[in-house]
Amino acid sequence: MANKKPKTTIEETTEELTPVELSEMSPEQIMMMQSGGLQTVLNLGLFEELYLEDIRDRIFYLDSEVKSDVLHTIISQILRINGMEYGNPNPEDIAPIIIIINSCGGSVPDGLALCDAINTSRVPVIGIVTGYAYSMAFSILTQCHMRVGMPNSSYLFHDGWTCDSNTSSKVRDAARFYEQVDKRINKMIANRTKFTTEYLESISRADNYWLADEMKEKGVLDAIIGEDIDIGEIFSFMSEHRTECECDECSEK
Repeated sequence: MANKKPKTTIEETTEELTPVELSEMSPEQIMMMQSGGLQTVLNLGLFEELYLEDIRDRIFYLDSEVKSDVLHTIISQILRINGMEYGNPNPEDIAPIIIIINSCGGSVPDGLALCDAINTSRVPVIGIVTGYAYSMAFSILTQCHMRVGMPNSSYLFHDGWTCDSNTSSKVRDAARFYEQVDKRINKMIANRTKFTTEYLESISRADNYWLADEMKEKGVLDAIIGEDIDIGEIFSFMSEHRTECECDECSEK
């Protein structure tokens, strides 16, 4: 069968490239690709490999806006992993789920869906803040079973934001609902930290920023990486619980 003619335009290759098509491309065609030609091809393969390794190691990233398409993978994997571990006779040997957080927040309903998945998870969930956990991302962090942050990580708490354009009666209905949601979030945070619901309600109208050491004092963080815990200790389970690749190529080694 004749080889398929490789695509040569940037628009086509970046949308539909497969490993077979890449192997058929000439060096000149590869150099036409966006962002550096061959290095782009190598990065695509590296990204896929690292992504699959993270999935196997139960490492997930909340590093953009909190919204349904971002949280879909995290939530579905938490449910899947709990199903895999159901009835495990050695719960102490269960590898944890890690969520690496660097997010400015986003959708409250979507964030609450992840909070519920974490709270109902029998598999421990570790939240790691590498840069910042703002707004809804802060609420998500507080629900993790273990919470650690980098020394200069920052945190933001405030009440939920909404923009509702409707009749006056429906706006009032929505406002009453959002007030109930805010109270639920405050209660969730208070249950897992040293904050009280009364205090959270009193400060929620303002933007409240904190750093890692303050969050440790308030019980939001269990430890600060590099001060209270070594980063290698957090990920040490990987060497013990890594799922070996079962492909033919690796099996022959």
